[in-house]
Amino acid sequence: MDLKEEYDSIYEEVDSLFKEYNPCQFEGNSCFANRLYKYNSSASGGCCNGCQDLGPGGCKIKSLGCKLFICGCIFRSNSEFRLKITDLRNKAIGIHRAFDRRCITKEELFLRGGGIMR
Repeated sequence: MDLKEEYDSIYEEVDSLFKEYNPCQFEGNSCFANRLYKYNSSASGGCCNGCQDLGPGGCKIKSLGCKLFICGCIFRSNSEFRLKITDLRNKAIGIHRAFDRRCITKEELFLRGGGIMR
């Protein structure tokens, strides 16, 4: 499996976890953390609020870095989800190492605009 296929595979696994566990528990554009702690009641989209790649149906790109980022509130709220997402983060670190050997930076892997993300 080449690096792009590995990236896509991990992305799909993470996406499936989010669909299965629904960790952010959006209700009316407000996530669980915003409702619980009232961080910013006017912010919609949770952690993705203000991102130029966030569309009406969710994220418009395949950003593994964004997909693996979860706020502390959500990360601590479900131990089974936390264990599975941590395993996938560790797999992503393996991709980082493979990219490093090919002189591609971690930033290129995880930041919008990196060739492999789209």
